[in-house]
Amino acid sequence: MTKTEAEIKKRINIAQNMSKKEIKFGFPAEKNKNHSKFKGPVSNLATFHEFGTSRAPARPFFRLSNKRNRQKYKLLLRAKSLNVMRGNTNYLSMFKTLGFVSGNDVRSSIKSLFSPRNASSTIKKKGFDNPLIETGEMLNSVTHVIVNA
Repeated sequence: MTKTEAEIKKRINIAQNMSKKEIKFGFPAEKNKNHSKFKGPVSNLATFHEFGTSRAPARPFFRLSNKRNRQKYKLLLRAKSLNVMRGNTNYLSMFKTLGFVSGNDVRSSIKSLFSPRNASSTIKKKGFDNPLIETGEMLNSVTHVIVNA
């Protein structure tokens, strides 16, 4: 086998290994925990905020973060994929980087979303008006996990 053939075989192997993994970010079931005040999984609370309920309006922090940052993620994956294929880094590092970046973006979206505002009764109860933050548990639960595809 020539050096070129060996290099091609190595890159095919890398691509096959990458295709066996996927990243989940946000509130993945594999790392989901119960919220102390909500008395249910944090992912359910996040879903209620994201899509709204009969008593609370939608506050789409997750979709907004993804929409705002989609191009950034594409560019990041393109650059990191090239580094993986060149042997400068491994694909797990690429997935971890994407997980950290996307997690930071979702947390930023949670912190910066102030509309629609809380009801005055909610502001009085919480003592402040940040619709997506009360205990900080949802904010601190944003994470990622790399799993087999």
